[in-house]
This record gives sequence, structure tokens and C-alpha cells, in this order.
Amino acid sequence: MALNNSLPNHARSILTGFSIDYLKKARGQLVAECHCMIPPDNAKHEYVLDCAICDQSGDTVATVKAHWLVGPDNIPTLMECEDKNDAESD
Repeated sequence: MALNNSLPNHARSILTGFSIDYLKKARGQLVAECHCMIPPDNAKHEYVLDCAICDQSGDTVATVKAHWLVGPDNIPTLMECEDKNDAESD
């Protein structure tokens, strides 16, 4: 969610890999935290995000690694569609 909510205009992301390492038995409420850099543009690039999952006492009980591919969405804007339709009708 951290990466997807920070994507620039005309960008999309695809989860290409996901792994979890369980470090100890988890008890009670868990909190997951992840930080990521905001992609500067929609150029094709792979991002690897690390996340820590902690228990109520603050101990890390699991770590997560998510591999994301970010790139252009290749979906034309409404104006591009209208321009294409105008050109085809000429």
C-alpha cells in the first residue's frame, strides 16, 4: 500500500515477488511497518520493499520482502482518445 499510494500519474505497479521470514511465535496484536521512496516518475523500475511485523512488546516476529515492478500504465487519456478519434474521422 505504501508504494501504490505514492505512485506518480500514469504509473502502475505489479507485485512480482513476496517472501516472509518468520522469526518467532507471534502473540497478541501485530503491527506491520514499511517505508518506501516515492518513485520520481513512471519509468520502468523494480523496487524491493522491506517490512517488519512486530508484536505488542515491540519484538520483530517476521520480516517481509516485496518486489514491485513500476512502469507506465499505457492507458491513453481522454484527450488522447478524442484526438485519435478525430484523426480517424478525417
